[in-house]
Amino acid sequence: MSGGEKGGPARVGVVLGSGFPLASLARINRGIFLALSAGHELVHLPAEYPYASPEEQRAMAEAFLRRCDVVVGLLNLPLLAARARIGSRVPYLYFTHGDLSAGAWDVRGALPYLTSADVMLVNCAPEVEIARLLLVNAGVRVVPFTGAEEFYPLGDDERRAVRRRFRWGDEDRVVLFSGRVIPEKNVQTLLAVFEVVREQVPGAHLVLAGPMGTEEKGLERFGVRPVSLSATYSRLIARMDAADRVHTPGSMDTRRLRELYNAADLAVSLTLNPDENFGMAQVEAMACGTPVVGTAWGGLMDTIDDGVTGCRVSTVSTPTGVKCSWWEAINQIVRLLRDDGARRELRERCPGAVAARYSLAALEGALHEIVATSVRAAAAPAEPLRATAFAEELWSVCEPRLPGPAYRRSPRAEALYAALVTPFTAGSAWHVPAGEPLAPDQVVSLATPVHPGAESVRPDDVFYPYDVPVPEEHRGAVEVLLEVLRESPAFVAGEIADPGPESAPVAEALMWMVRAGLVLRTRPDASWLDPAVVGRQLSEPAFTVQRVDPAADLMVSR
Repeated sequence: MSGGEKGGPARVGVVLGSGFPLASLARINRGIFLALSAGHELVHLPAEYPYASPEEQRAMAEAFLRRCDVVVGLLNLPLLAARARIGSRVPYLYFTHGDLSAGAWDVRGALPYLTSADVMLVNCAPEVEIARLLLVNAGVRVVPFTGAEEFYPLGDDERRAVRRRFRWGDEDRVVLFSGRVIPEKNVQTLLAVFEVVREQVPGAHLVLAGPMGTEEKGLERFGVRPVSLSATYSRLIARMDAADRVHTPGSMDTRRLRELYNAADLAVSLTLNPDENFGMAQVEAMACGTPVVGTAWGGLMDTIDDGVTGCRVSTVSTPTGVKCSWWEAINQIVRLLRDDGARRELRERCPGAVAARYSLAALEGALHEIVATSVRAAAAPAEPLRATAFAEELWSVCEPRLPGPAYRRSPRAEALYAALVTPFTAGSAWHVPAGEPLAPDQVVSLATPVHPGAESVRPDDVFYPYDVPVPEEHRGAVEVLLEVLRESPAFVAGEIADPGPESAPVAEALMWMVRAGLVLRTRPDASWLDPAVVGRQLSEPAFTVQRVDPAADLMVSR
C-alpha cells in the first residue's frame, strides 16, 4: 500500500507545462508546485522527454506512470494514451484553465481516455455547473488558486510615498485596471465609464496597468479578428475629455504592481473574457487591501465577495451576446470613491479574506485532500467519462474545423453558446430580468453602442458585431428609441414609455430591445445618480467593423 493510500505522502506525477506567456499563469503554476511539494514526493518526466523520439517518449511516459500514485496537472494526451496502453489505474487530476466556458474542446479531445475516477480541477462554482452541463459522470472539484503571496498591504507612510511618486494628492481618487488591455476584458467600456466617473469625482484618475492591445486569436471563434488593438485603444483614450487622467504604464514587475495596487483607491474589472475562470488580478488587488468593482462573470463571482471585499456588477446572456451593466458599474464606482468610510471598511477586510481563501496553505490543504481521496478510490471500479446530449450537440454544431466562426455560424450555434455561458452570468439585486414587465421607474440603459439601420441594427460588440433584424412593426419606434439612447444612453422608462395605450408601440418596441439584449433595465435606488449625467460616452461606437470574406487570398490595409 502506498503512502497516498494511507493518507500520507503520495508519489505525485506533475505535468504543469512551462513557458506560459502570461505572468499570472506562471504564478499559479508555481503555487501548485509548491503546494504539492509540501506534502508529497513529486515525480517528473525526464528532462529529455520533449526531444526524444516517439518510441522513446512512449517508453518514458509508461515508466513515469508506473512511478506515480496519481498525476496532477494539464491534460496530456500522450500520457493518457500511455495509461490506457499499460492498463494503469493511476487517477489523473487535471486543471481545465478556462477550457469549459470556451467549449471544453481540450476535454473533448481527451474524452476517450478519461474515466469517472479522474478528477476535473476547476477554479470557481460556475465552472462546476458548466461541467455538469457537459459531462454525465465527471468528478469535479473546485481548487482555490494561489499566487498572491507577493502582494500585501503597505504601511500608510509607504502608501503615501508611492502616491507622491505618481503625483497623486490625498484628494485624488485612483481607479486601477490590471491586466491585458484587450476587447475581451471590456476595457473600451471601462474607458467610457471613467469619463462619467471623472465628471462626478473630479479628482479621479484611471490607470491601465498591462500590455496594451496584445494581438490574440481569442475572438476568432466569434468571427472577429482585431487589426491593431494598440492603435484602437490609443485612439479611444486620445478622444476622451479626461485623456490627461488616463495613465498607461504598460506591463509592470511584481514590486511596481504591488505598489500600484496599494496606491489605488479601487480596482475595477468589467471583463467578459470567455475563459475568465478565476480573476488573479482581483485577488492580487484585494491582497493589497484594495477593494474591487467587477463583473459578476465566471471566476469573479467567487473571488469578489459582494459587499465584503467589493461589489459585483450584473451580467446577462442575451441573444446578441453577453452584456454587463455599465450603469451599475458607474454608480458603484462613484459611491465608493465618494464614501471614504465604506471604502476603508472594505480595505480592512480584503487582506484577511484573501489569506483565508487564496493562500498557499489553503491550496495545500485542498490538493492534499483531493490527492488522498483519489488515491484511496483508485482501486474502485471506474467507467468511461460520458458527454451529455448537450455537449454532443455543442461539439457537433460548433466544431471549430467547420467553415465560419464556431459560435456565430447559425442561430443554433448562438443558442448553444448562450446556454453554455449562462452559468458564468449573474444579476445583482438591481438587475431586472428580461421576462419582467416594464415599470415607469426602471432605468433603461443601452447594453452596448448600436449602429442604426433601416431594417436592422448592429451592436458595437466584439462578441456580436452582427446585424440584428428589427421586426417591421417595431422599426419606427426602435428608430426613435435609438435616437433618444444616442443622446441619453440611460433614462427612466416613464420619461418615454408610459404604459398607457397611446405609448403602447414605444413600450412594446422597448421590450423587444430588452429581449434582444440591446438594452438592459435596472431597479431604482434612491442613492444612485440621475441617469441624465450619462452623456454620449456610452453610446459612441468604439470600433470600426469591416466585413471580410474568409475565403479571400489576400487582404490589404492602408
